[in-house]
Amino acid sequence: MSDLKLSMKLEPIYRISSIEKIIVLRGGEGPEINKVIYSNIPNTKIIRDILRFFNGIILGKKYKTSLVISYYLVPHGILGYYVSRIIGAKFCISIIGDLLYHINTPFLGKFYLRVLRNSDFITVTGAKSKEILMHNCVEEDKIFILPNVINMNDYVCDSVTEKEYDISFIGRLTYVKRLDIFFKVISEVVKEIPWIKVAIIGDGEDLEKYKSLVKELSLDKNVIFLGFRKNINELINKSKILLLTSESEGMPSVIIESMACGVPVISSDVGDIGDIVQDGKNGFLIEKYDDVDAYKDKIIKILSDKKVYKKMKEESLKVRNIHSVENASKIWEQIFSKVA
Repeated sequence: MSDLKLSMKLEPIYRISSIEKIIVLRGGEGPEINKVIYSNIPNTKIIRDILRFFNGIILGKKYKTSLVISYYLVPHGILGYYVSRIIGAKFCISIIGDLLYHINTPFLGKFYLRVLRNSDFITVTGAKSKEILMHNCVEEDKIFILPNVINMNDYVCDSVTEKEYDISFIGRLTYVKRLDIFFKVISEVVKEIPWIKVAIIGDGEDLEKYKSLVKELSLDKNVIFLGFRKNINELINKSKILLLTSESEGMPSVIIESMACGVPVISSDVGDIGDIVQDGKNGFLIEKYDDVDAYKDKIIKILSDKKVYKKMKEESLKVRNIHSVENASKIWEQIFSKVA
């Protein structure tokens, strides 16, 4: 988890007056935050997880920890669960990403479900994830929908900035994001809007593969790879549309960031994205992640109809009232009130 993401995860917690201390076990030091103590764990994967487990036990006992919180089910949720049981603390697992991917895993899926059922509290990013857990016999009263939080001061709609990109993708260039579908969509859109400009913002193991695909589809003049960037707010404001064609997701922060800047989103209807993207109102949801024609039609509709674009921009901005630090703090307060 990046320093920025970590800060946003912790802010709704450290704002609560009853919280005295937050101990964070991660690879490397983190940003200086009020009430937060870091336990620096070496970043070598196997060693890191072993040390995180034993340090969790040692520090948990030292500081008389009352609640262990883990982000992501694997491996942190598993480690955190057993740490909490050893030190006699309550356990909360914060599910980020695709829940079904883990619980449908052959052999290990049942084990993951057992950990979830035995957890004291679970936070999820939306209603669909909550329904999945309840369908798998997780008690409803231990599940809390925790909105993804962004610092709204960092993501502001800039009406002055000129739009340089018709479409942007922001994220890691990995298989699950299905950029193969993304570029097929762009290839179809180019047939009707030859001048379209597309920005790919991010890095990942499939970068070279996708660069080759862009050449293969003769999209060199339309697509620019910008790599990893820190000035995401600026780049979002230079974009007209955020397009995601992921096969699976939880609730990507980039969707909230884009909508907070007044940039409509067209996305596959996966994970909890439907909780924030309202089809036809503030963006478009595509039922099948690989439906190239559906993406193409929605892109052309937004880009060619100024009234539709203006309406969706205005509706997108309303996300600023929902995904705030204050709203997330209220959820955490409910959880902490149940910790003895």
